[in-house]
Amino acid sequence: MESVNKKVSVFSLWRDSESYIQRTLKQLESLEQNNPEILFSYFFYENDSVDNTVSILQDWLKLRSGKFLSESYPRYNFQYSGPLSFLNSEGVTI
Repeated sequence: MESVNKKVSVFSLWRDSESYIQRTLKQLESLEQNNPEILFSYFFYENDSVDNTVSILQDWLKLRSGKFLSESYPRYNFQYSGPLSFLNSEGVTI
């Protein structure tokens, strides 16, 4: 095996990606296999998925270099209350 002298970092955002995530991960695996001289690192961020995105990414990253962050935010029920108003720097509605 050739020594690693190049590095590639892959950054990606995920949310409810189960329907296509396997295709994307297989493409990344193919890049690794076709470029053994390159050290790949993965930095994945996921939030609020309700499908299996989190577990799929966690399993995939177990044998790879990188970081995975998953967060959940409270779901807000935003209700429309009419047109938005914006203020300029003097505090006047524009």
